[in-house]
Amino acid sequence: MNFIKLRLCDSSEWGAILSKIMHTKVVIIVDYQTIDKKIGDLYNQFKKEYKLPSNFLSLISNCKYFNFYYSASERHNYLKSWESKISSEFTHYTPDEYIFYMKLSLENQYYDMIQLNHYIDEGCFCKCCIKKRRDIYFKALNGTYANEKIIHEDSVNEHNVQIAKKTEDMRHVINAINKKHKHTPNPAQKMKLLTK
Repeated sequence: MNFIKLRLCDSSEWGAILSKIMHTKVVIIVDYQTIDKKIGDLYNQFKKEYKLPSNFLSLISNCKYFNFYYSASERHNYLKSWESKISSEFTHYTPDEYIFYMKLSLENQYYDMIQLNHYIDEGCFCKCCIKKRRDIYFKALNGTYANEKIIHEDSVNEHNVQIAKKTEDMRHVINAINKKHKHTPNPAQKMKLLTK
């Protein structure tokens, strides 16, 4: 199994990066952003007012992942962006305190269900969901995507409605043919008339 690591700071380029790697056109659909949720205003206010403890800046600058994934100029620019948003030092959890905090948080978690419609796609591979996924892909490719989701039950219902409509349309065509010819053609004649 292969994994691709993408940096969040490159999210605007993910489509181009993945298209090159996979040799096919990849379209990124932006979904479930905090700014679009009910807490969007609070989230923006938090980002605007948050101050980084001064000792955290040195922790970030010495982080092995930060130094591995970012170039020297990217590291410089990132650290510089925090210089005007520094507060006094803060005594953070020790590793043991953090483990305790995580255990306590999990024990007190009141909502542990996975939201089935949390993301745009549940990942179902039935023919109805694959068709819906394809439709959304082409809409996104053409720039007409309109915040649709691929939820199995909804995809099946939508497919059944389309089949029922096609069946009804076919009945109207057959009835029109019958009226035009004032008799009921046999099945072979019907197919010949429908394919004209």
